[in-house]
Amino acid sequence: MRPESARVPWRVLWWFALRELRGARHGVATLLVCLGLGVAAIAASGSLNAMLSNVLTRDAQILLGGDLKLELTHRPATAEERATLAELGAVTHQVTMRSQALRADDETRRALVELKAVDGKYPLYGRVQLADARRLPARLQDADGPQTSAGVLDEQGAGNATLLRALAPADGVFGAVVADELLVRLGLAVGEQIRIGDANFEIRAVLAAEPDNVASFASFGPRVMVSGAGLERTGLVARGALVRHLYLLKLPPDFAPARAIDAINRAHPKAGWRISRVEDAVQGLAEVYANITLFFSLTGLTTLLIGGIGVANAVQVYLERRQTTIAALKCLGASTQTVFRIYALQVALLAGLAIALGLALGALVPGLVAARFPSMLPTVDGFGIAPGALAEAALFGALVTASFTLLPLLRLRAISPGMLVRGHAVVAEAPRPARVLLALGPLLAALVALTIGTAHAPRVAAAFVVAAGLGFLVLRLAAWLIARSARLVVNGTGLTHRRPVLHLALSNLYRPGALTVSVVLSLGLGLTVLVAVAQIETNLKRQINDRVPDEAPQTFFLDIQKDQVTDFESLYQSFNPAQGALALAPMIRGRISALNGVPVAEAEIDPDVEWAFRGDRGLSYSAVPVENSEVVAGVWWPEDYSGPNLVSMDANIARGAGLGVGDTITINVLGREITAEIASLREIRWQSARMNFTFVYTPDTLAAAPVTFIATLHAEPEAARAFEDAVIARFSNVTAISVAEAIERVNALLTQAARVIRMIASVALLAGCVVLASAVAGGQHRRLYEATILKVLGGTRRRLLGVFMLEFGLLGLGTSAFACAAGTLGAAWMMKRVMQAEFVFAPGVALGVILLGVVTVLGAGAGTLYAALSTRASQWLRND
Repeated sequence: MRPESARVPWRVLWWFALRELRGARHGVATLLVCLGLGVAAIAASGSLNAMLSNVLTRDAQILLGGDLKLELTHRPATAEERATLAELGAVTHQVTMRSQALRADDETRRALVELKAVDGKYPLYGRVQLADARRLPARLQDADGPQTSAGVLDEQGAGNATLLRALAPADGVFGAVVADELLVRLGLAVGEQIRIGDANFEIRAVLAAEPDNVASFASFGPRVMVSGAGLERTGLVARGALVRHLYLLKLPPDFAPARAIDAINRAHPKAGWRISRVEDAVQGLAEVYANITLFFSLTGLTTLLIGGIGVANAVQVYLERRQTTIAALKCLGASTQTVFRIYALQVALLAGLAIALGLALGALVPGLVAARFPSMLPTVDGFGIAPGALAEAALFGALVTASFTLLPLLRLRAISPGMLVRGHAVVAEAPRPARVLLALGPLLAALVALTIGTAHAPRVAAAFVVAAGLGFLVLRLAAWLIARSARLVVNGTGLTHRRPVLHLALSNLYRPGALTVSVVLSLGLGLTVLVAVAQIETNLKRQINDRVPDEAPQTFFLDIQKDQVTDFESLYQSFNPAQGALALAPMIRGRISALNGVPVAEAEIDPDVEWAFRGDRGLSYSAVPVENSEVVAGVWWPEDYSGPNLVSMDANIARGAGLGVGDTITINVLGREITAEIASLREIRWQSARMNFTFVYTPDTLAAAPVTFIATLHAEPEAARAFEDAVIARFSNVTAISVAEAIERVNALLTQAARVIRMIASVALLAGCVVLASAVAGGQHRRLYEATILKVLGGTRRRLLGVFMLEFGLLGLGTSAFACAAGTLGAAWMMKRVMQAEFVFAPGVALGVILLGVVTVLGAGAGTLYAALSTRASQWLRND
């Protein structure tokens, strides 16, 4: 005979499920908030990643600035090299460098800026957007005399007209467009003038959007854009100055970039330029954004898992309150399978609503991020609905709901019709572990597979899965330890025999139905993350603010020409050298091209040190051992050394590249290949912020190179500022970088990053608070019953208040203490193993988190406490 439940039509099951939901107030809000928060976080991160990927793919040429980008340091391309590029397509030339911008009417007010000079063909793709464009000359003027705007426009047409007019000279003064930050820092307005090098520039507009400025997360200063002719007027582009020349190439539609690269390399094999394609520019940015969104996604999944505990609590409480109804249904002939389907449908309906709300909220986040942080994104256009990301988030929500509600639903089998006449404190016993494992195993496997299979970095996702599993086990162990400790104090010592309040409070931590597990699981993870983030942030700021300033110079000076060194030192001598110390070193930039004769692209290099072999590196030479480093392998060359090329390099980087004393390194400096043998390896104290170089050569190796000098000044702030003013007034090409301002900028970046991470972690903590509140509310019925018994036995309100306050306070204290220990250990590991820096425990952070944990738990129990104190015993005694 077929089971009874098989003959019940689905429409009847839906009718029962919907009718039951009309009175389902307890736990519904918890389920909606917990599940909705997690789904929203995953949907937001997935949607943001999808939108960024689409934008990067769509606007790749705009972000690079062309189909190809060729970069040279120190020197521009030769006429022959320019001719080769021009034969392949349209070319625009940019020059970028760091410089000092001063108020023309008050040169004591200055700011470090990122200077960019463009020609009349800029941009090849995209469009520069200007704001507050005023005082633009009606006609353009160049070295050959005045001409109309149309006379200098290329195939870009009128799109460049406004920018060209903004940068063109008028009445002998060139124009500039600047970032709004510069106006704020110098107290300027559009129409006023700034001085850069030997030239004044009139601010003609605010630079609202720059198409090829690919998300600069750590720029040294605000952007200032001028024309190429205006840059020449400054006198900054001297031989050997730290200047980057960029040549952007727009190819015909049917001309493959790879073919163009081959043609360029064949024509000029030793040019020494670095060639980037569209995919090269997009790949790096895409990797950064993918890693950021992966972190957000895993945080969202953590929130969802924490919320899953709340969902399980909510369903458990709801079903416990419906035990009488369930028993009645079974008395009327409903089978266990029929009852299971009714309540599973209810859970599915509520979960569907929560998932829908989470998807709606998550879909809005990308647009809000684009509007709130436009400078952190390549463009604010193109943000819309990402169906794939929303579907993925919905699947995560469905799997977590099924996984965490299965156990409470399986308890329905243990509810018998006899419970209609039994006490309200009866709780259905849990199903057998084998049955739970058989039902839950496939769901957990699917959740793990989805987490790893959809992640940008599967290894990171797999590590997260392992960490999440271990985290729950460790938190469960912490809850057991708290309960076990309470039991030992009550039963193993005499501390509580004459202290009934303490006895009852400790007993409540380990009795059946105790809140210990719920509190530790819900709050433990969120508090741990907050402790770790706060400890790392505190230690990093201590390294920067306390340790670095004691050792670091007050000011760095860049681009000191060889013929200026003597005058520069004489100027310093006139400023009472007893107040500080000045150090100078030659510098030129070069690109590592080969290791032991093997091209860098083919060499096996540890990913941790790959940065040292990508792009240009600062090179120097010295006859004597450099300060702030220690030779750990090999020997330094004699002071009067003359012979084959030798180099001393950073020991850590050498190990990562598999190099040692006796190996060779080849560098490309201004198109010339220079090979040198490694004579020694040095351990460099980079954290001191003193002047040092990864690669230091013998003096005759770079004797013919057009080096410039950099200098560091150790002095009191007032003396350093006065010397800076004198240097800038005397040497307009020299750039001064204040270490204090740089530290302030780094601190601002750290604070912003830590704030974002804390906000994300707070989402998980918020979910934990909701879970905690639901757990406390779920046990309120039993708490009120116990309070009634205590009142009947003579317990006063004062004693009840003491019991509950002590119980919740101990729970909060125990959970917070564990979180502090776990978070501090994690932060110490990150600082020592990953960042290779000293870790110092910050007690203020620990005390703050402990206080937060105790207050949170007490706040969650405030409702139960109030109800227990205000409930009259007669209300319960009548019913019993």
